[in-house]
Amino acid sequence: QDRMSEAHEKLQALFNLRKSPEMVSRLPIPLCRRLEGVGARMNIKSIRTVDPARTNGGKECGIVRSVMIVEISKLELPGPKKLLRPTTDITEMIASISAILAEGESTGE
Repeated sequence: QDRMSEAHEKLQALFNLRKSPEMVSRLPIPLCRRLEGVGARMNIKSIRTVDPARTNGGKECGIVRSVMIVEISKLELPGPKKLLRPTTDITEMIASISAILAEGESTGE
C-alpha cells in the first residue's frame, strides 16, 4: 500500500509540474494549451514490475520497469472547455515531463 501511495503522489506531482514556468517553456505548446486550467484526480489501480528481458525482445537490458494502471477519476475543466482526448493528453503530458526530467538527470541539470 505504501508503494501505491508513493506512486500516486509522484504521478500527481508530475502532472502538476506542467504549471511550472521552467517546464512550460520545454513542453509542446499545443498540449499545454489543451490542458490549460484542467485538473485531474488520478487513482492507481495496480503497479507491476516488468521483466527486463521481455521488454527488449528477449535481450537482457538490465532496466527494471514498472507499469502502472491508472484511472482518471475526475476531470475538472475550466468553463465550457472540452477535451477531445483527455486520457491521451494527460498521458502525453506526464510522458513529456518525465522525459524532460530524465534528460535533466542525464545531463546533470
